Amino acid sequence: MATLTEDPGTASLFVFDPEGHLSPAAVTRRPGPPFTLWSTIDEPKAGRWTALVADGTHIVACERIVVSRFSPKADEATEEPSPRPAWESHWKWERDTHNLYAAFVAELFNYPLNEEVSWTNLQTVLQDPARNLLHNHLGLDEDTAITMGPDCADLPYFLRAYFAWKTTLPFGLRRCSRGRAGTPPACGDLITNLSEVNATDDVDAFQRFTRVIASGVHSASARTVPDDSKTDVYPVAMTREAILPGTVYADPYGHLLVVAQWIPQGTKDYGVLVGVDAQPDGTIGRRRFWRGSFLFSPDTADVGAGFKAWRPLTWDPETETLVSLDNEALQTTKEHARFSRAQYEGTKD
Repeated sequence: MATLTEDPGTASLFVFDPEGHLSPAAVTRRPGPPFTLWSTIDEPKAGRWTALVADGTHIVACERIVVSRFSPKADEATEEPSPRPAWESHWKWERDTHNLYAAFVAELFNYPLNEEVSWTNLQTVLQDPARNLLHNHLGLDEDTAITMGPDCADLPYFLRAYFAWKTTLPFGLRRCSRGRAGTPPACGDLITNLSEVNATDDVDAFQRFTRVIASGVHSASARTVPDDSKTDVYPVAMTREAILPGTVYADPYGHLLVVAQWIPQGTKDYGVLVGVDAQPDGTIGRRRFWRGSFLFSPDTADVGAGFKAWRPLTWDPETETLVSLDNEALQTTKEHARFSRAQYEGTKD
């Protein structure tokens, strides 16, 4: 699978087995950004594979992938729950992993716009191997074991945590106040995937961490004011490149959505932005972008509404903890969506 910020044009994905033979697997393409290409190869032989995105002799990207002879093994389960991290972090958030997350979210909810689709809970979405690019990614049959029924506040966090767990990326949340007139929401210290939970195995550890998330977040968690750096999310520019699938949308009155898909403008149809949200009973549905479904106010005295990216977490070797990037660092970054107050400089229209 390859995700690219720039349109690869006529370049395609080519996968070679350990003997150098080109795989006949079909290539699936999705428009972007991020522009995404992938092939599915069932039961690949052990050894080092090579994946190329190329157009003739011009190579856009190259990656070598080692397929093990043996199935992955989880940590040995214990009869009684014992303290362990929710999961370990081995990758880091940067442009390629942000693009991968966007592609993951977009494909989960990639249904024709004219289809009225909804789901009773999140695990119903995740258990579809045709659309979940990380289905059984750990090789532990994990997607049949977990249950998730998030409400509107939980949904963005559950999606992000699930992806981070599957790909060993950092994840964190803060417990925040709900705020009131004249006092915007304020958040406490980070709780991360390295925080210990009492669990019997790796899958159980993730499941128990989702309960930490559900008990710790609410709709005000994403309605923090833009200049506050002690938050889970931060506002971004009103550009197609900044508002990738997976971006959180917070309305000023308490509802949260997740950007799911951009449908490009055609010769006869307008382009459409599609979001997904969850209801108190766990039902998940899609919403077209318009002023009645994505409510907004530029006023930031009490809350901060609008499109927001996840604040990246990085490892601090001095404190040996995960820390989040502040707004100053995010104003000049090249690896993450840049912090921007542009949304609040106009009107709600």
